[in-house]
Amino acid sequence: MIMNIFYNKSKILLKRDGFSVVLPTYNRAFCITKAINSLLCQTYQNFELIVVDDGSSDNTEDVIKQNYAKQISSKKIIYRRVSCNRGACYARNLGQKLAKGKWVAYLDSDNEMYVDFLETFKNAIIRNPESKLFYAQICKQSNGEIIGREFNFDELCKGNYIDMGVFVHHKSMISKYGGFDENLKRLEDWDLIIRYTKTEKPVYLPKPLLSYNDSNGFKRISNSESHEKAEKYIMTKHNKI
Repeated sequence: MIMNIFYNKSKILLKRDGFSVVLPTYNRAFCITKAINSLLCQTYQNFELIVVDDGSSDNTEDVIKQNYAKQISSKKIIYRRVSCNRGACYARNLGQKLAKGKWVAYLDSDNEMYVDFLETFKNAIIRNPESKLFYAQICKQSNGEIIGREFNFDELCKGNYIDMGVFVHHKSMISKYGGFDENLKRLEDWDLIIRYTKTEKPVYLPKPLLSYNDSNGFKRISNSESHEKAEKYIMTKHNKI
């Protein structure tokens, strides 16, 4: 009986609060519509999309405003353009500040959510009303490899196995543990996840919910910024050296 009360209460709160999905982008006019459309066709529709255009020099702004005028008008999509390129961390932090939902998710402009992404997380939140962190698996587009496994903090500190694209957290985590470290140009997701999960264990969903674009056919952080430099910074920051 008590569990049913919690279950029903959680459903009411989630319906009222919903998700804020933060999408940072820079010069991705050629692929961003696939990412956005994967969110708009979700089976669960209680969300807002916050697109932070980090000073794109291509036609990203035109693509978004022309294709999603209706959603922008209804506030389903919040589009914010930054005057100059300041990096993914700054863009995500701005998205966090604009978020109105109680649950925050992240979508990169070259990835695609599975149609039941939000519904799956919503159901997990209802089943685990005391939890504030959730994550699932990703599927690489190049070879179908599934990435994601049961949570172990010590293993996480050795290397990240939780992709930001399938990491969902309560908005209160931002004020408690901070946003993205703007000193980082790469692995900023790993740094944030370490901070958030150090004292609060996440709920693992053993299911792929994101199609992850691992192509090197265009410039991206993973093929243009130093992994070693970022890793050393994070290890030092979290006293792992």
